[in-house]
Amino acid sequence: MVNTAEPEITVQYEGPGAGTEIWGMTQANFIVGRHGRAAQEVAVMLSNPAAELLAEAIGQECTPEFRIEAARNVGAIWTRQVFAAHGRVDPTVTVSRGTFEEHPELLAQVKAAVRGRG
Repeated sequence: MVNTAEPEITVQYEGPGAGTEIWGMTQANFIVGRHGRAAQEVAVMLSNPAAELLAEAIGQECTPEFRIEAARNVGAIWTRQVFAAHGRVDPTVTVSRGTFEEHPELLAQVKAAVRGRG
């Protein structure tokens, strides 16, 4: 019998990136693992306009601390969604305001995750 289930992945947060604010982004670093394959490093870049949209939607101030936590949540959720849709994830991913506009379900999931930690 052929197993057609989606492969499980693990998404482990490794910490924020350093110096990405000069590019107008906040970076969250992850290790993505899949059974039987080498782990992959993934850097998720959350643009400042995307972080501001999220902060406004939640009713929080868009502080550096908020952006770090938002990038962590966005990265974990978006990495899983991209992998489920494509069976892979690129080593560098940028999430912009346009990403939230094209994927309102992502915005809703991130809002719920950030609120849950707040």
